[in-house]
Amino acid sequence: MKLAKDFPILEAELEYATPRSESNVNKLCRLTGTAPPVAVGTSGVKGDDFRQLAPLHPFSLLSPFTWVARRPVKKKMEPCSCDTFVALPPATIDNRIIFGKNSDRPCDEVQEVVYFPAAVHDNLKEHLKGTWIQSLGPGRFHLLRASCTLVPQLLNTTAREATSTRSLHTTARVAPAGHNSRKRGCINKDPAQPKCTYIEIDQVPETYAVVLSRPAWLWGAEMGANEHGVCIGNEAVWGREKVCDEEALLGMDLVRLGLERGDTAEKALNVIVDLLEKYGQGGNCSEGRMVFSYHNSFLIADRNEAWILETAGKYWAAEKVEEGVRNISNQLSITTKIDREHPDMRNYAKQRGWWDGKKEFDFAATYSYLDTAKMMISPGRYCEGYKLLNKHKGNITFETMVEILRDKPSGINMEGEFLTTASMVSILPQDSKLPCIHFFTGTPDPERSVFKPFIFVPNISQLLNTSSPTFELEDSVGKKLQFNSKPDRRHPLYQKHQQALEILDNKTEKAKTMLDNMRKLEKELFKEMESVLQNKHLQVDKIVNLLHQCTEDEIRIYKSNVSS
Repeated sequence: MKLAKDFPILEAELEYATPRSESNVNKLCRLTGTAPPVAVGTSGVKGDDFRQLAPLHPFSLLSPFTWVARRPVKKKMEPCSCDTFVALPPATIDNRIIFGKNSDRPCDEVQEVVYFPAAVHDNLKEHLKGTWIQSLGPGRFHLLRASCTLVPQLLNTTAREATSTRSLHTTARVAPAGHNSRKRGCINKDPAQPKCTYIEIDQVPETYAVVLSRPAWLWGAEMGANEHGVCIGNEAVWGREKVCDEEALLGMDLVRLGLERGDTAEKALNVIVDLLEKYGQGGNCSEGRMVFSYHNSFLIADRNEAWILETAGKYWAAEKVEEGVRNISNQLSITTKIDREHPDMRNYAKQRGWWDGKKEFDFAATYSYLDTAKMMISPGRYCEGYKLLNKHKGNITFETMVEILRDKPSGINMEGEFLTTASMVSILPQDSKLPCIHFFTGTPDPERSVFKPFIFVPNISQLLNTSSPTFELEDSVGKKLQFNSKPDRRHPLYQKHQQALEILDNKTEKAKTMLDNMRKLEKELFKEMESVLQNKHLQVDKIVNLLHQCTEDEIRIYKSNVSS
């Protein structure tokens, strides 16, 4: 088994730690309205007791610091991230719902794109008890003991996934189909208790096939879709309610759980709020020693409608969106249009003195420090994103959404210590006979990435080029493995893209040629997917390898330019 020490790493040494002041956190909170001018501890990022470690890596591209003789120049890490959008008819054309999200995360964090097949978990414990495999290398394994009826399922799903890119040269139990704990390569002692990032929760009889874009170190996802055409993206939000530091479900865990268990947008919402009530939300949302925690908002869409779900601890409000455009960013945005809510949400606000019980209830104004009367005219990504959607209202296509995600003047395509580490756009036709198509980058900066398509069909090939190596084989639930150094989680596509960025940064003729080739590939893919939707014809034998083949083509472009 390869461990973190076997790979290039981003070192983090305490003697080079730079204390981080809280002034920037307060500044951000004042700008977004998520906390009062001096609301210590409200943001979920530790202040005076927090030390920002300096990664000692020779390539500044992977580091949030500027390097001078191995000493970091002090720069502040601001907690701001993500924008999610949805457009519904009549704002779109051809009776399609268009979903899009930029995932903005720490600049050295790798995001992978992974697929998990549907699974039936009835009697799972009985069927898998005593089933073992021995990994013989990538894509090769030996079944030591298993029932004959189980072998085909293992061959087609989890054994291949567990051994394909992980290089786990060890004996390990097989994870159940569709189940992927942080402990890749071995099954939970009780499969009825799936592991999330920090805690175990109860399993359900059936989970749906999902494709996820997620930080490679955790179980959940920043964004993704399921086989029924449900898409979910989440945002970090802060407000009056204190952020819980205790390990519970992350908002990213709830994204994946909603997709695995909900076959419509509203059912996914039900899944999330039920789990929120039962298990709560909390825990560090960043790998390493930076403490970064928050409440969550979600945009959930399917072929027919969308829902905005915003939370403060266990309390929540939801808004149904049936037409037009809507977006969410790093602030509460549900005001007086509340279609569903936590039963005690208003009483709790009255008890805390946030609402007098007389004036019209405004969720964002009550649970945060926003002046909602100025929300749509205030500077910031939420307002800028809304303007971009409205600029194209009535003619929004998936290409329009791609361009919105690439917009840098608005701040939607983020640069800096927090940057856009991955992007997603989905086409959800209201005609159920047409397939939903989901585009992922799997790499940072959508302006210099290729949006590649994915369509759910049976027997999808594993996404080898966008799957990261895993290190926590011996990790256990509730105990996050602490590395002395940060492991290199770069997947093959990410590695080649990083090399390509060095050329693109130079803005030479070679850079222009490379970017032109990237755009040409993307344009061909867009044209091909539009043809699928217009002609209502799907070549399933080709679609099973669609995303994998697209990443191969993208990598080929990078290789040809890097080596020339």
